[in-house]
Amino acid sequence: MLLLLGLAQAARADVQLLASNGAWRYNQTNNLDAENWWGADFDDSSWPSGNGLLYVETNPSVSPLTTPLLLGRSTYYFRSHFAAPFAPTN
Repeated sequence: MLLLLGLAQAARADVQLLASNGAWRYNQTNNLDAENWWGADFDDSSWPSGNGLLYVETNPSVSPLTTPLLLGRSTYYFRSHFAAPFAPTN
């Protein structure tokens, strides 16, 4: 039993799915509460895009600041694509 537990733990590894400077589509102007915006078939082609880090920040010592967002929104929507290198499990 201990040997099997050790093998299961050894096989588990952290995987980076998204790079912090990767490409994102975002919506910062509309409320999408009634939309299925997280669905794979949602058309986000009209949304602006930018690379991370996306930010609302006034502190000049925070960096890198790549894509500015509008100050004042309570909800921002972000979408990106990635390929999982494994089958998802619970």
